[in-house]
Amino acid sequence: MTTASSPAATRRDAGICKDKNGYFAFSPPKGWKIEDHSDGVRSVLYFIAPDSGAGIELLVRPVKGKGVDIQAGRQKFLEDQRLHFPEGKFLLSDDRLCGYDASRIEIEIPGGVKQELYLFDADGMLFNLNYSASDSINFDKYKEAAMASFRSIEVSGRR
Repeated sequence: MTTASSPAATRRDAGICKDKNGYFAFSPPKGWKIEDHSDGVRSVLYFIAPDSGAGIELLVRPVKGKGVDIQAGRQKFLEDQRLHFPEGKFLLSDDRLCGYDASRIEIEIPGGVKQELYLFDADGMLFNLNYSASDSINFDKYKEAAMASFRSIEVSGRR
């Protein structure tokens, strides 16, 4: 695991984080812990709230060929989630994030996690952004900070 203080870690200059692959830059919530699990061409970054009650995951990778069928992928994902968590609440909608058309998936598992995921294809890159919290209280507590970070994403494109 790479941390923000190691030389190979994600660069963080003046509150702006840039992934090692050069795909994007964004402003994470202040004071959140960074974990970088990037490998090869995939950028995988986790940001954890100071009290560990919520987290952000950014997974970005190049898309081969004509891209990814996000519509089909999100349907399959929801079907799998409903099988594993039949008591869960799931909402699928279209949205716009950082100037790109995005799919938004909201998930709430009673007595468990609450998540909001955004999927979009930008300049040949598949972005999978996930905000999750251990419960509804923490979800509401950190949601605006997470969304501000998501809205701050600047796509650099494929390298």
